[in-house]
Amino acid sequence: MSKVFDIEKCISQLKERRKIFHSEADFQFALAWEIQNLYQYANIRLEYSPKEFSEWHIDIIVYIDNKCIPIELKYKTASYEFTPPKDNFHIGHETYKLKTHGAQNLGNYDFVKDVERLEKLSTALPEYYKGYAIWLTNDKAYKKPPSKSGTQYEQFSVHENSVKTGEMEWLLNPSDGTIKGREKNITLKDKYKINWKQYSLIGDNNGEFYYCVVPVKKLLSDT
Repeated sequence: MSKVFDIEKCISQLKERRKIFHSEADFQFALAWEIQNLYQYANIRLEYSPKEFSEWHIDIIVYIDNKCIPIELKYKTASYEFTPPKDNFHIGHETYKLKTHGAQNLGNYDFVKDVERLEKLSTALPEYYKGYAIWLTNDKAYKKPPSKSGTQYEQFSVHENSVKTGEMEWLLNPSDGTIKGREKNITLKDKYKINWKQYSLIGDNNGEFYYCVVPVKKLLSDT
């Protein structure tokens, strides 16, 4: 790719403009806007459904030099309310009221599922260059390992320095009702180390946000 794409630069620029987001859709639009500002020659689409996986909706897909860069996002929050000072134009004047999403077991699963989806895209799309799973949260629970060994979601945990690879499954046979829509095992071909970084610090009591970026390279097809 003649014009190098730098996702960390995009995030670095974004966090100077936006420290907090109302929702995942707000985060999605803001990041796409920042990417377009930095790479004006890029073609960007939101909620893109590739013909190979028509039931999927990729959060952001970036086309540069006939190469595609799919990006999957997650924005999981803990309860937090914040109204920025009137002179703080980087955050905006509106009040933010974030709800507690909870269900961290499902959140961990969904994070890893995004990586699996990107791996599948990498083998199916000839123009695939590199993908990114990006997770932003103010819920400190995601950075920490399960409180005890053998927790149902232990293999899906995305705590700091964890490594996600191979086949992962739920432990202790959780009921179908508690993991509805997420019953299937997840299998990753490559190995991914999870590292969290500070995104912003705007106050106490859930006012610190963290992000994690997992790059997914193009993999060889099984066929």
